[in-house]
Amino acid sequence: MLMQPLGLRLALCDDFVNLVFSGSERNVMATGQEAIDLLRSIDATLKALVTFMRANAPKEVASDSDLDSAYGDPIVRAKDPRDWSHESQIGKPFSECPPEYLDLVAARLDFFADKAEAEGTLTASGKPVAPYNRRDAARARGWARRLRAGWTSQDNGTAQMPHADEIFGQQSTSGFPSDDEIPFAFFIGMVLPAAFAGHAAFSVFS
Repeated sequence: MLMQPLGLRLALCDDFVNLVFSGSERNVMATGQEAIDLLRSIDATLKALVTFMRANAPKEVASDSDLDSAYGDPIVRAKDPRDWSHESQIGKPFSECPPEYLDLVAARLDFFADKAEAEGTLTASGKPVAPYNRRDAARARGWARRLRAGWTSQDNGTAQMPHADEIFGQQSTSGFPSDDEIPFAFFIGMVLPAAFAGHAAFSVFS
């Protein structure tokens, strides 16, 4: 199927050459309007070729480094996809959504990207919208792949951090946690930053 639009493009280019340059038998020169019409036809064919190749190319999947970046785990802000009939995922990051939901989000973002590109839609700052949609579509596919592979929040280390309710859940008789009740990790997290700050200040003024 790829050869059909490509062959049509080559045929149009050949017709354009024959039309612009006089032949020994026809000796015909193209008028300005004929040349413009043919160029528009070639342009439309090239756009159709790009669309065809993009539709049949493998969809981009975000890398782990992108998913772990500051913008790699977007929040679902648009309404749920039309084909999603389960619990709403609005307000959740991609990492907390079911993979099947993320598949639908990626497909919807791909559609919006193609539409924005065809219409030349720009952001308020004048940048094309399509690349942003495609980037988030790739992230949705990346998180779907991660979650299907068994990824959990513990893989980012967040589960090992002590929470306030875990630290102060059991109080001593005085109403405050005793020294034995305070986790060592919590003590280190409180003391080390202050020690580093004091060392830095001493280095500056010494």
